[in-house]
Amino acid sequence: MKDLNERVTVKNGSLGMDIISPERFKQYVYGSGGEKGYQFAMKEIFGNEFMKNIKVLNDGLQITARKAPASLQREGVYGNFFTDIIRARVGQFTPTGRLLTAGKRIYTRSSNAILKNAILNPESLKDLVKLRTLKKSSAEAAYILGKLNGMIFMDYTQD
Repeated sequence: MKDLNERVTVKNGSLGMDIISPERFKQYVYGSGGEKGYQFAMKEIFGNEFMKNIKVLNDGLQITARKAPASLQREGVYGNFFTDIIRARVGQFTPTGRLLTAGKRIYTRSSNAILKNAILNPESLKDLVKLRTLKKSSAEAAYILGKLNGMIFMDYTQD
């Protein structure tokens, strides 16, 4: 798991932390240029369910990598658009502008930390994949997000 973590992450200068590279993740698991990757070794060690979860994570990473140009992948096209509009109104170096920047960094750090921890622990990966089928406001989703240190993503509204 440590080898997987070290080989699929890259340093992000603006965040000051390692983030998962969709391309490196895919190459590690499935290989490139005729290689088979580590998928068979991982399947032997961790089992079929783990590999199904790895496939789901890889599919999600590949989709997010395709959705926006590289310069906008971090927050998305719409997030960047709205952030620019807000900054134009409140100013970048005002207390409000600095709070906006801090909030975005906290959100991004949290999501990257959850993904990084998920690839280090098969149970965390299973929980992360399970979140996609749960209702946002369910108690089970809240429990899983709490367990993964993702309380920032909690939906506190009532349905």
